[in-house]
Amino acid sequence: MHWKNYDEAVDLTEQRFQFFPQTFRWRGRRYQVETVERSWTASRPGWRRYFRVHCTPGIFDLYQDLSASTWHLRRVKWAGEPSRSLWTVAKKLKFSGV
Repeated sequence: MHWKNYDEAVDLTEQRFQFFPQTFRWRGRRYQVETVERSWTASRPGWRRYFRVHCTPGIFDLYQDLSASTWHLRRVKWAGEPSRSLWTVAKKLKFSGV
């Protein structure tokens, strides 16, 4: 799996403990957060609180723009995509005649 960048607004519809994302809507689809892997805060650009969350379709990096009180999807690792490293190995084996 590799990261695909989006940096698009999402509608956070529910929070857990009034802090962690629980459900959000992006591009008309509802996503249920299964687990929160980690959270961190960054001061550049602007103050943002990031959350790496696991949903059925993949791993999502969400962030909350603290100055604007908005939520965004930064990037996604979609489940089911072949790993780049596995693809690289397969190509090498194919082209080396093994």
